[in-house]
Amino acid sequence: MISLDDERDFFQKHADWSINVLNGVEFDPLGVRASDLGLEFFEVESSSSSQHSDSTPPSHQPIHIEPSNQHLSISKHHLLFEMSKPMTDSEVISEMKKLVAFIKQEAMEKAREIKVKADEEFSIEKAKIVRQETISIDASHAKRRKQVEIQKRITQSTLSNKARLQQLQMRDQLLQDVFEEAKKGLSDLTTDSDKYKDTIENLTLQALFSLMAKDIVVSVRPQDVELAEDAVSKAIQKFKEESKIDCTHSVNGDLSKESKGGVVVWGFRSKIKVDNTLDERLRLLEEKMLPEVRTTLYGKNPNRKHET
Repeated sequence: MISLDDERDFFQKHADWSINVLNGVEFDPLGVRASDLGLEFFEVESSSSSQHSDSTPPSHQPIHIEPSNQHLSISKHHLLFEMSKPMTDSEVISEMKKLVAFIKQEAMEKAREIKVKADEEFSIEKAKIVRQETISIDASHAKRRKQVEIQKRITQSTLSNKARLQQLQMRDQLLQDVFEEAKKGLSDLTTDSDKYKDTIENLTLQALFSLMAKDIVVSVRPQDVELAEDAVSKAIQKFKEESKIDCTHSVNGDLSKESKGGVVVWGFRSKIKVDNTLDERLRLLEEKMLPEVRTTLYGKNPNRKHET
């Protein structure tokens, strides 16, 4: 049960709030001023003077009342505050329930607002994180793709260089085989005495014109000494006819037996020599003819602008 003191306190608070409403201070618990709503207030006379209730209120000044057996009315919205008697227990409980329901409703609305705001902030933060992670992942993938591309190019370049080196080695080996075959042909040349004798004569004559000496020494293989004597004499005779220079000579077998043949001619007291052995002639020919042989075997190089 609610005590009389509690009922009196509740009634006093209700009366104070009603007075504030009538004075235009406030209209509801949310703090809405009555004057903001355009409400007008006037005093309603007691039942004995109800016949004059339709007349215009004499004044619109704020009304100050004390708890008494009166009736007050809000003209525009017909809100009636009746304080003719104390509230019963059921009325107090009803008012308290309404107040609790109002507070709950306000709390629920506030909770909904907080939840909506939290959901919005969560969505924004989530989108921001997703965007940042997407950018990071894209950058990582781009870096990996670049690294893979670089590694791929390095591998391709390595394989290409390796294949090119192998190709060059094979070409060089093939050229060496060609000149080895030429050396075998020189061995066959020395077996033909007449051809070889003419070769020694021509090689000696070329050396004489290179030296232009009056005394020479001709070195040949030991097995070629006898053949070379006659060939060298013929060469000196031709040299004399062409140059008008008398030239003395001697022939020795100082060349190695492993030599392919030919002559080495010394002049000016053995200070200057001309190496006209078949081995040396083949070496010089190899250097000179190598580009031509390469072109014959493999064709022209598209990357070479100037042929040697």
